Amino acid sequence: MKFLMVMFICSYVEGNECRPIQPLITYFNTYSECAIHGYEYSTNILKKFDSTFINTYRAYTVFNCKEITQT
Repeated sequence: MKFLMVMFICSYVEGNECRPIQPLITYFNTYSECAIHGYEYSTNILKKFDSTFINTYRAYTVFNCKEITQT
């Protein structure tokens, strides 16, 4: 099994929708590796945004580790 992380930046402000974030495409051997990377990557992404942006839009990240089928 391999896993691929899919990530979005979202806002709690009504009318805003989640937008995909394009992390480097990395395949993970385990769900655990993918999940840990997702949280670390989320932290790094949020640190790069200006705090005014995060506070104004109530920005947060969402990610999922999708199992991919190998052929």
